[in-house]
Amino acid sequence: MKTKTGKILLGVLYLLIIVFGCVFFNQASKSDQASNATSNSSTVVKESQTSKATGKTTSSSEKKSSSSTQASKKATSQSTAGKTEEVVQFSENVVNHGANDEQGSQVQSQGGSKTASTPNNSTPTSSSNTKPKPVNPEDVEVDTKETYRATVSIRVDTILKNMDKLDPEKKSIIPNNGVILPKMEVEFSKNESAFEVLQRVTKEKGIHLEATFTPGYNSAYIEGIANIYEFDCGPLSGWLYKVNNWFPNYGSSRYVLQNGDVVEWLYTCDLGKDVGSPQ
Repeated sequence: MKTKTGKILLGVLYLLIIVFGCVFFNQASKSDQASNATSNSSTVVKESQTSKATGKTTSSSEKKSSSSTQASKKATSQSTAGKTEEVVQFSENVVNHGANDEQGSQVQSQGGSKTASTPNNSTPTSSSNTKPKPVNPEDVEVDTKETYRATVSIRVDTILKNMDKLDPEKKSIIPNNGVILPKMEVEFSKNESAFEVLQRVTKEKGIHLEATFTPGYNSAYIEGIANIYEFDCGPLSGWLYKVNNWFPNYGSSRYVLQNGDVVEWLYTCDLGKDVGSPQ
């Protein structure tokens, strides 16, 4: 009896051990699963955070890159605009210079041919170092209350070097020194032109002068002085005038004299080349 009872108790004990073992094993398994889940969740969270951080970094980099690109484009645009403006300015500055220097010409050369001039109503400056713009005679009024002084001379010395081209009938009237009117100081009124002063001086000195007014150029055209005319010394001969070592490229009726001007009337036998004219 005792032996049977002991076996039963032993069997129950074994059973309890098995049950407790299963329970323990199940709890341990659940704990491992929870731990793994936690670990996986942490990994996922870290990966998510890393992804977000990477995204932020990428976004920031993209923004910086975009900003840099925009800044570069803006700088390039500004640089291009600046260069364009310089070129335009520069272009503007080139166009405006050509317009001032090529107003037209009233030079008596190449058989007395006249190049068309462009009317200009601006008033020339008083400085002899500048190149006055042409003034239409009808736009100014001579003021006799204000007087100034200038120097005038008339020469044909270039003919002396080209006597073989000179009309034989004119050889006797050519001065030996080529000077028709030596440099002399004259008084003139405000707004008088170079042609008006020439008229007065030649009349006072008894020197022949022949000129015609050409409406197309709005200026007088000098045909002859002291009976020496255009073409008398070849097909490229004629009269020129020079003011302060500059040959105005418009008629003498449109050049308003300034105080201290030095006016030279010169005869050319070679379209101005023999007297230093660039035309």
